[in-house]
Amino acid sequence: MLGGHVTDPSLATLTDVDDGLAPTGGQALIYNSVSGQWIAGVGGGGSADNLGDHTATQNLNLNGYWLSGDGDAEGIYIDADGNVGIGSDESYSPLHLHSGDSGAILPLNNGLLIETDDNSDSRYALQVSTGGANYAFQVNNAGNVGIGTFPPYAALDVAGAIKVGTMATCDGDREGAIRYTGGDPPWEYCNGAAWVNFKQPRCQDNDTGECYLDVTRDNDDPDFIAANIADGVNILGVTGTLTGGLSGPSGCENIGDQCADNTIFAGWHPTTHAQLFLHPNNQHTGMTWNDGSTNSAVTNCNDPVDGQANTACLAALNGSGSPAPYNAAELCDDLNALGYTDWYLPSRVEMYYLWSVQGAINAGPGDPFVATFYWSSTESSSTAAWSQDFNSGNQNGVNLKRGFLDIRCVRRD
Repeated sequence: MLGGHVTDPSLATLTDVDDGLAPTGGQALIYNSVSGQWIAGVGGGGSADNLGDHTATQNLNLNGYWLSGDGDAEGIYIDADGNVGIGSDESYSPLHLHSGDSGAILPLNNGLLIETDDNSDSRYALQVSTGGANYAFQVNNAGNVGIGTFPPYAALDVAGAIKVGTMATCDGDREGAIRYTGGDPPWEYCNGAAWVNFKQPRCQDNDTGECYLDVTRDNDDPDFIAANIADGVNILGVTGTLTGGLSGPSGCENIGDQCADNTIFAGWHPTTHAQLFLHPNNQHTGMTWNDGSTNSAVTNCNDPVDGQANTACLAALNGSGSPAPYNAAELCDDLNALGYTDWYLPSRVEMYYLWSVQGAINAGPGDPFVATFYWSSTESSSTAAWSQDFNSGNQNGVNLKRGFLDIRCVRRD
């Protein structure tokens, strides 16, 4: 056995060297205890080492160096705390995938960090694909998240239904949050201080503020009682007993009565309680909401309550080019009948109200409502507007504006 460090090779003579495994310059010698001979080791200045031939007997210390494919300062870096950086020697998490500096101040975390300097919405920082969903989950470099869809066009783009639960806390940090309560109405949003219903309370016939009409409203609803209906007025089979409240015009006090000017008294506007009057005839049995073309545009004439405002809004767009003129609203706006020129196409809320009292109207002398869809003046999107089914009571917000539906004009005092 040699002790110390021998610098002069002439001072050390080794015997029992295997001639078939003689060393070359720079290689070390390893003693083979089985053959009892010295053999050439691997590494040094000789042929390349095959790491697969080795079994580690202690931890491998990179000592501040990279595990690289070409020897450059790139690849995998492991710091003294065991954090792994891929493409970065500054790991802010147990695993840091880095393809460029994002410019953000990155906090330390205990999970996975993906960082890129690309802000393109057509390239991706993270993608998950499965056999059941080719685009199960992805985050593009613009920060948009897609679930089940490719590419994501919004901050959160989901292809399919989402499930929303409930939570108790509403504060400034959670302003804008929504929750599902299962109540009536079932949806609420956080205004920064309290949870608020998406819809206002259900309408009663003596309401003076904003309210809404249930899509499923019928004479079994708790607010649909005689005490909330004007005295003597019959709505869906319930005759009102409310006195000192709403009253009909002289000579045509009841819904469905024909007044002296030949208009049909239709009751009261659901929110303003102005008296509503119908033309005795259906104005049209099939007309488009727009000019009948496939052209689309957002009109912003979308008030759910005020059909008069919607009609004026749509009429003002005449001359602006296709998809104007908006035929359904223009028909009512241009109507000069029974001494009045203030006719308009009802809003979706007004249409729903007319559906709810159609029994009394249909029993009167005017044209009955047909069991079909009627246009409202409330826009729902660039291509569709709200309509009212006078058969089922349902409302539809996806009827294409170029579709042919019935028209009934109203006015109010």
